[in-house]
Amino acid sequence: MVMTQQQVGFVAFLAMLAIALTTISHQNAAGGEGVPGIPDPVFGAAVATNSPGPSISCIDSDGANFYSAGVVTKRYSTGIVAAEYADLCAGTQLREATCEGFVPYECPFGCGQGSCLSTPE
Repeated sequence: MVMTQQQVGFVAFLAMLAIALTTISHQNAAGGEGVPGIPDPVFGAAVATNSPGPSISCIDSDGANFYSAGVVTKRYSTGIVAAEYADLCAGTQLREATCEGFVPYECPFGCGQGSCLSTPE
């Protein structure tokens, strides 16, 4: 399969996002600072804060649909984006981004570009 320049850019973006999320996860696992109020993508627990702050809303663009690539956006009540997580493929497994964290799902026909394939290739 030949990828377009736009697809290559999107894959590079996803790789950078995965590195950033892994860094935050490792900081949390080691007792370091994560992103306050944002669930950790690996452990799923929000980082505790000692001071009250703006509330956070969450929108899942694909509604946790395994067959549609989507992005979860967490936004402070001030309108500033706190975090965005994209659905990811790892082999035939989909890592579905939800407001609660990532949900692993084994795609019956494989996974591509952040969603399960609906038919065998």
